[in-house]
Amino acid sequence: MTKTDTFFKNLVEKEVPVHVFLTSGIKLQGVIEEKTDAGLLLRRDDLLQFITFSSISTVTPYKKS
Repeated sequence: MTKTDTFFKNLVEKEVPVHVFLTSGIKLQGVIEEKTDAGLLLRRDDLLQFITFSSISTVTPYKKS
């Protein structure tokens, strides 16, 4: 298992809130429901979004205030 796999596994298992920055500059927030070979399934409130890895610049965990 790679460090990247471990990173995403912990985020999914612990339901850690994340900021996902896209290559277009858009910032998305939510909890990663699932990681696939193609991208991430991100949940915010009752909305699910699938984001391809090719459009992701950075994924950063954060604490809700």
